[in-house]
Amino acid sequence: RWPRLAVTERLAERPVDLMRRMMAGGVNAPWSSSCGRLFDAVAAALGVWALLPLLLAATAVLPAYLLARRLADPPTARLAAGLTTALPALLLFAPLADQLYPLLTLFSMLALHHGLEKQRAAPFFLSGLLLSISSFLI
Repeated sequence: RWPRLAVTERLAERPVDLMRRMMAGGVNAPWSSSCGRLFDAVAAALGVWALLPLLLAATAVLPAYLLARRLADPPTARLAAGLTTALPALLLFAPLADQLYPLLTLFSMLALHHGLEKQRAAPFFLSGLLLSISSFLI
C-alpha cells in the first residue's frame, strides 16, 4: 500500500500492533494538545535521535557565549559557554525535545538583549517567536 520508503520499512519492524492496542486501551496514551510528542515520534521513526542531542548540545554553546560576551568579559563568556554543555536538559532527557529548550531560550534571550540595546521591534518579535515555538514542544 505504501511506497518503499525508509520510514515505512523502519516502522514495519516496530511492534505496531502492540502500540495500537495500547492506544485503544488508553495505556500511557494521554490526550495532548502539544506538538512535541509528534515531533518526537517522527524523529524516532526516522532514527535521527541518535545524533540530534549531541548536535543540539553543541549548538547551544554559541548563543550562550554570545550572550555572555555581551554581558561580561571574554574569560567569563568562555566559562559560561563551557558550562552550557553541562545543562541537565542536554544530558539527562535524551532523546526528547528537551534538548531544544536551552537552545531556543538562549537565542531568545540573545534576541531580547539585542532588542533592548538597539530599541528595535524585530529582535523583540524574534524573542517572542522563539519562546512561543518552545512552548509548543511541551
